[in-house]
This record gives sequence, structure tokens and C-alpha cells, in this order.
Amino acid sequence: MTNKEIVRRYFDAINAKDLALAMSMVAEQATLHSQGKTLPYEDVMQIEQEEWKEHPERKYVADEMLAEGEKVAVRCTMMDDGHTPTLEMLALHHLQNGKITRTEVGLISPRS
Repeated sequence: MTNKEIVRRYFDAINAKDLALAMSMVAEQATLHSQGKTLPYEDVMQIEQEEWKEHPERKYVADEMLAEGEKVAVRCTMMDDGHTPTLEMLALHHLQNGKITRTEVGLISPRS
């Protein structure tokens, strides 16, 4: 499986609310960096589970994906109701040995 396929499968697992499958694509010590914070992926998944209670239809759509070596860049849209864009993000996923080891996320406003 290519790094791009791994990241796409990760998105599919999150959208299916299959945290075990999502975490199977993430390295043990993986971290997510966003808005000046660094979180272990276990914490990210716990936050996502809490968010699903408020937004059970939430989906992430990978609008564009580019891969170069061990990095996969994704422009994605989050939709809390499953249809209407809530926000857009740019995420740079770093992979090693077929696992996501680090993700850097920048938030951007939705397109008009």
C-alpha cells in the first residue's frame, strides 16, 4: 500500500467511526500538531469520539492529496452535518514503515 493509500484509508476509517482501524495506521508514538498544541494520537481519537456525540454525522473529505516520499499533504473539508462545509484544513502527514508518525494541521476558512 502506498503512503497516499494509507492516509486515504485512515480518512475512511475515521469517517466510518472505526477508531481501531484508524489507529492501526498510526505509529505508537505518533503526534498531531495544530494551533500551537501537540497531542498524542490517542488523545486525538478520544477528542474525536467526544465530538461525534455532538456531531454524529461529521465527515472529513480529502479534497486534494499530494504525496512525495514519506509525506502526504491533504487539503480536506470537515462537515459537521455530513454535507455543509464547517472548515477546511491542510494536513501534512509524515509516514515511516507504513504508519503515520506525525501530522501537522493548519486550519483555513471554508470557501465561499
